[in-house]
Amino acid sequence: MTDTSLLMELRRLLAEKEKVKRAEKAIDDQIAIPAEFWKVKEERTPDKLKIKNHINAGQVVPGCSLIPTYSLQTR
Repeated sequence: MTDTSLLMELRRLLAEKEKVKRAEKAIDDQIAIPAEFWKVKEERTPDKLKIKNHINAGQVVPGCSLIPTYSLQTR
């Protein structure tokens, strides 16, 4: 057995002996982690630049509008 597999077996045996309520989680080898233990985050955000360009080109984008903004500069 390799050192890594011995370490993993020791951790497994210790976990079976006593259930740990609080512990620091350590990732030793991400490649070895099975797919069921991965979270997949999918984030959807509006493409504001694309929306602005479409509206400026005269196209309608449902649920969107342009609001003019102004800035004041003092010298």
